[in-house]
Amino acid sequence: MTYGGNAAGGSGFGMSGSGASSSALTMGHVYLEGEHCDPNTPNKEHPQKCSSFLQCERGIDGVYKFVAKNCGPGTMYNPEIMVCDFPDNVIAIRPMCGSSGGMISGSGASANA
Repeated sequence: MTYGGNAAGGSGFGMSGSGASSSALTMGHVYLEGEHCDPNTPNKEHPQKCSSFLQCERGIDGVYKFVAKNCGPGTMYNPEIMVCDFPDNVIAIRPMCGSSGGMISGSGASANA
């Protein structure tokens, strides 16, 4: 499934997803188990993958939780405008995305952080 914009109603491109896997880093599954999010701030950068982001979604239990989403091919998540964007734009504000092949290691991030 491809979305034409972000959860805040902005005009983005390249966001895609399905719920096909159970990995915390895989699209469509709850990330940061137990951490609740604010639907007024619907998206945030993924702590380890530049081509992914975390979206605040209401679960079937009524609780808002972060769900991992992937950007479309050739794009990375831009946390300033909260949409998937051209890599050059993202690398300008997140330099670690350019030197790491889109993966951020040693960030200290975990499923509970």
